[in-house]
Amino acid sequence: MTEQTEANTQHEHEEHQRCESLLGEISLRYINLPVDQIDSCIENDLRLICECLDLDNVSFWEWSDETPQCLLLAHLYSMRGEITPPDRIDAQEFFPWVVNKILIGETLILSTEDMVPEAARDQESRRFFGVKSSVVVPLSVEGGRLIGAVAFDMTREERDWSEETVQRLKLISQVFCNALLRKESDRILSQSEERLSLAAESAEAGLWELNFNTDQFWTTEKAMAIFGYGPGETINMERFEQSVFPEDFTSVRQAISQSLERNEPLSVEYKILTGNGSMKWIHSSGRPYFKPNGEPDRLLGVSIDITKRKIMEEKLRESEVILRNNQKDLQKLAGRLISVKEEELRRLSRELHDDLTQRLAVLAIEAGKLELQMNDNEQTLPESIQRISGIKEQLIKVSEDVHRISRQLHPTILEDLGLVRAIESECASLGQRENVEIIFTNEDVPDGLPNDVPLCLYRILQESLNNCICHSGANRCKVALKGSDNAITLAVEDKGAGFDPAEVRDKPGLGLSSMRERVQLVGGHFTVNTEPGRGTSIHVSIPLKRAEK
Repeated sequence: MTEQTEANTQHEHEEHQRCESLLGEISLRYINLPVDQIDSCIENDLRLICECLDLDNVSFWEWSDETPQCLLLAHLYSMRGEITPPDRIDAQEFFPWVVNKILIGETLILSTEDMVPEAARDQESRRFFGVKSSVVVPLSVEGGRLIGAVAFDMTREERDWSEETVQRLKLISQVFCNALLRKESDRILSQSEERLSLAAESAEAGLWELNFNTDQFWTTEKAMAIFGYGPGETINMERFEQSVFPEDFTSVRQAISQSLERNEPLSVEYKILTGNGSMKWIHSSGRPYFKPNGEPDRLLGVSIDITKRKIMEEKLRESEVILRNNQKDLQKLAGRLISVKEEELRRLSRELHDDLTQRLAVLAIEAGKLELQMNDNEQTLPESIQRISGIKEQLIKVSEDVHRISRQLHPTILEDLGLVRAIESECASLGQRENVEIIFTNEDVPDGLPNDVPLCLYRILQESLNNCICHSGANRCKVALKGSDNAITLAVEDKGAGFDPAEVRDKPGLGLSSMRERVQLVGGHFTVNTEPGRGTSIHVSIPLKRAEK
């Protein structure tokens, strides 16, 4: 009896060692196992487990992504080939009680003939498949998500499952679960890479990864083509830097270093020289990844050829320079046209003033003399005297009109009397002629203004007062001229009809465009504040110390 006990003990000890050894081998086998070998390795290990633990069947089930209530048979090993379950089982229909248990993460030790009444449907299904005793282990991943189950079955006889055996089966199940999870992760990653690669190809982008451990790049074919590398060429950091233009080398290095130091996305534009000697502009963006100890592990990124965009940008910049130069030329031309216009008006004004006005004045004098002579002979020529007197009055009016026209053509009064007296005279003359009250005030107006400034302000005043009389309907207007250390301002206000600036912006008649252009030519600022029924205020400010143009 003692010898038999010792023999049993020795047998159990040897079996225990075999199981522990097998469990260790299985655990180590999947650590660096290539993903494409996982399925065949599981099939072989299921056979070894059945032989070691004297099991009849081991079946590996996964939940269906398409039909959640269905279990898909992923792997099966039967020692005697007695059981051939279908590849797909409606778990809720055939094993509803078992499913509810494994959904809450419970490992089940089942004896078909001793199952609880609530498991009657499960008991019927197990009898159909010839299963007498089982251990069912749920497969779950981090976070408790259930992905399937492993069933270890006995079909020959009932079995008393020891706690030690159950623990071994749970460890083995977890090893298989981790292996399949790695396989699934690799599949998802491959699909993501395929989708990303397809998207990158569609966007004419090349994907790459710089491994800091090997200092080598992994690249897609598109990336190789963008940089002009040959098929199968090994690309390391040195080879990449040889492609970068020397003038851009430092900025590329700094961008990579900054991305790693700050753990922020990489974004850099630079020029490269391809294998055929052509130059390209490249935009590269990426993100760094680090090891658990904080050291750089890899830099994953994407590069696109932006040469066409850069060429277009350069052409656009050249066009902008040409446009700016044209605008300056047009502005100069506008200034010259206004100057030429003013010069011609000045010439006409002189001719009217120095010739026609003087001649009319002489006629008026002569008519006056004739009138005196005729007074000596009142009895003989009373009618002639009356006619000559009328001629004199008309000649005086003509002289005044010519003088007014002369001032409009070119205000010589600016040169003769200065800006303040010229505006004062214009306001008085216009107010009297049009029967409008024009109130003029001035304050600290400096002497020695540049010639174009008084002329600009005088023309703005003329146009503003003309608008007030012709369009506003106001019978009163205020004009204010004020100087300061660095600017001179003119304000013309009325309380008349006003107008909507949006409606008249592009319509002629008010002279707003010409006024604005005049002010811009002397470097000033022109504003109009108005609205229907609220009057109009025109404000001009001209700096007295203008920058050289």
